[in-house]
Amino acid sequence: MPVEVRAFPYFLSLTLFTSCVSVPTKDPSGKSLIMSPEEFERIKWASRVLTREELEAREQAFRKEKEAIVDAVTTRKKIMKQKEMVWRNNKKLNDLEEVAKERAQNLLQRANKLRMEQEEELKDMSKVGALHCFPPLIHTLDNMGSSWRGRRHIVQQMEKNQEERSLLAEQREQEKEHLLEYMEQLQEEDLR
Repeated sequence: MPVEVRAFPYFLSLTLFTSCVSVPTKDPSGKSLIMSPEEFERIKWASRVLTREELEAREQAFRKEKEAIVDAVTTRKKIMKQKEMVWRNNKKLNDLEEVAKERAQNLLQRANKLRMEQEEELKDMSKVGALHCFPPLIHTLDNMGSSWRGRRHIVQQMEKNQEERSLLAEQREQEKEHLLEYMEQLQEEDLR
């Protein structure tokens, strides 16, 4: 029993001490600030004075990061512009090809129609008589040859015009490309 008596006063004194301590629920001065440990560490780190070398290293890292971002953006712009140009060129070529194809089909249809008409005329003439139709037959054959030469000339002209249009389109695209490159150079100079 004597052990219990010794432990009792110690326990009693601890209980009395804790019961005497009071923790205020409000700040009496009103000047206390409560913050999280992360916020405290951030403020502590921000208040640290950096050396000149650290400042230069930080600025250099910032510049490198900015240059990398600008380079990536310009690269993406160039790629997108190239893709757009290729798409436009293909679209224009397709339109031109369709027009040329329609013209060629129309010419072929007209040529076939004329050939069939001329063949019918020749059959009719051969029925009339060989002796009486030699001069008109020669004249008809001359007309047929000139019409074929005329068709050939028209087809050659169409091909020549197509080549000229494609050269002009290519020249315009090159001029656009040079202008875009020049504008990008001006933008880069403005950024610097």
